[in-house]
Amino acid sequence: MELRIEIAGNKVTCKQDGEKAVSAALADFLGNLWEASDNRPASEPIPETVRFAWRRGEAAVLVAEQKPVCHTVRWLADDSPVPFGRGAKYREARLAFPFVVLVVAFHGGNLTGQQECFYRRAPLEAIGDELLLPNLLNVARAYDQTCWLCLANLNPDMVQMPWDARVRKVWSHLFQAGFNASSEHHEGNSYWQTMRSVDRRVSSVAEWERESARNPFFPLTVEWKPSGKTVAAVMEEMMGRVWPMRAPVSAADLLPFFGPPAKSKPHRGFWWK
Repeated sequence: MELRIEIAGNKVTCKQDGEKAVSAALADFLGNLWEASDNRPASEPIPETVRFAWRRGEAAVLVAEQKPVCHTVRWLADDSPVPFGRGAKYREARLAFPFVVLVVAFHGGNLTGQQECFYRRAPLEAIGDELLLPNLLNVARAYDQTCWLCLANLNPDMVQMPWDARVRKVWSHLFQAGFNASSEHHEGNSYWQTMRSVDRRVSSVAEWERESARNPFFPLTVEWKPSGKTVAAVMEEMMGRVWPMRAPVSAADLLPFFGPPAKSKPHRGFWWK
């Protein structure tokens, strides 16, 4: 089967084996091409905490940042009979955090398994800013990600949620689901094990909690180790996995653009880049 696209005057025609298959006005055809790369405004506001966002097709990579704050978290107890799952025992701990940065990729509005958690000692100012390694359970070097964040118990089907609710759901899971040793078992590592030695004040949960009570901003003075990644690098990696860039290479690739005029298409995305 041979497909050929011909432009004559103000019309575009796609022929299959010499016979006309579909045609469109040149203005509509080009409008659909432009629409594919045009992120126009939608009714939803930018979700709270989102600092950078990148949309390509049905994929979206969001970078969210939370300012230094104390969280009351559920942390695996020293005397827990099991390291994770049913039967695991937790203790409550009031812990201070530095700037926390989440980078999460979505496809069609749903989670993709591409999700990472980092620290910073200062707020994000540019997409080239460096990211630091955290000291958390459930965050591991895994699945070709530097700081993969376990969201195993979070329902990945978020397609019916507004974007603000999606972002809040991920933040809530991070701080409320319970920090346990599942990554030690499934991924073979977590940053809690490797980052406890960076500073005496975070060498144990008890020390971390005591220092948090004394000075809730002390994590900003900890020499967290660099991840070797910038915001831009992590976003590039995620987008490349979820929605690789692919330019049209044949007439068949252009067939979708013979559809209705771009102006008649409902916009399903969000308006920020």
